[in-house]
Amino acid sequence: MLHSGKKSPVYLDMRVVPSWPDIFRRLAMLCTEMANVIGPDIVAGVATGGVPWATIVAYESRLPLVYVREAKKGHATRKLVEGFLREGSRILLVDDVATTGTSLLEAAKGLREVGGIVSKSLVVVDRGQGAKDRLKEQGIELLSVYTLSQLLDELARRDSLREKVEVVVKWLSMEDGEAGTS
Repeated sequence: MLHSGKKSPVYLDMRVVPSWPDIFRRLAMLCTEMANVIGPDIVAGVATGGVPWATIVAYESRLPLVYVREAKKGHATRKLVEGFLREGSRILLVDDVATTGTSLLEAAKGLREVGGIVSKSLVVVDRGQGAKDRLKEQGIELLSVYTLSQLLDELARRDSLREKVEVVVKWLSMEDGEAGTS
C-alpha cells in the first residue's frame, strides 16, 4: 500500500538511496542541475522523503532550505513550515516520489499560506499516476528526474527481471489498478 492509499505491485523506497552514497550523489546532482535551470529563491522539502533530496539540492545550489511537516508541530512554535521563508520567495518544492500529488499539494498549500510562491515541484520519480495533472490544476509544474515508466523500461531490458516488469506494466495499464495484488 502506497502513502496515497493506492495498491501497487511496485514500491519505490527512495529512503534507502542515501545508504549508497555514489548513487545518491548522482541522482542528487541530476536534481540539482534541474533546480539550477529553474532558479528558485528557496528549496523546500516535503517531510520526510523529500528532505534529504531538498537538503542536498539547496546545499549544492547555495540556496536556503525550508521543509514542510506533515502536520503543525504540537509544541513550541507550532509551525508547519520550518526555516526562514521571506514572503514572495519563489520556491522549488522537492519530494522523492509522486503518485497522486497529495503530499506535494498539501506542502504547497502550507508554503503558500506563509507567503511563498510555489509554481514548480521536483521529484526523483514520478509514478505517472495523476500527480502531474493534479498539480497543474493548482498552477504547479511537476518535473521529475525519472518516470516509473522509464525505470520499468530499463529494468525490462534485463532478462532476469522482464517477467516481473511485465506484471507491473499490466497492473499500471488497468483501469482500476487491481491485478490480483494486495
